[in-house]
Amino acid sequence: MGTKKKQLSNFNLFKSISDKEKGFTLIEAVFALLILILSLSLVSTAVQQLDLIHQQMVKNNQLEWHLFLNQFEYEASRTIFQTTDGKKAEFKKYNEESKKLETISYFKMKDKEVLIRQVDGKGYQPMLLNVQQLSYTVKNRILYLSVDFNNQEHYKGLVRLKIAEQPQEAENE
Repeated sequence: MGTKKKQLSNFNLFKSISDKEKGFTLIEAVFALLILILSLSLVSTAVQQLDLIHQQMVKNNQLEWHLFLNQFEYEASRTIFQTTDGKKAEFKKYNEESKKLETISYFKMKDKEVLIRQVDGKGYQPMLLNVQQLSYTVKNRILYLSVDFNNQEHYKGLVRLKIAEQPQEAENE
């Protein structure tokens, strides 16, 4: 049995630690473990909050898009579509108060990430924010809108148009 004690004492694992050597006490180890658990739970909560914020931003963009589309469709139903170059859509409307024909334009400003509405080239009415790219296409009296937002979301919509009838030339027979 004496030889076994000598063999065990050779291992550092079984050596006793003197009072002069520094080490963790049980309370310090529990405290360090508690701090680690709190840190991990804080990181987990932060990740959950980031996901919730992203979901709210998606809902906000959807709400903003549908509100814009409703306003745009209402405007298109009360005006006559004139032209689009793919980046700008123009409508004409007779103003009862001023007794003038107004041009209403929807376009994305080059230096800003906002789609605006102007009347006769004046004013600044933001209709959509955080717009990266905007395009209009007309086919068979339907205006197709395509919008890319800054957060990589993409929305498409379509609006029926009133288009001014082109006068047909009378045929002489």
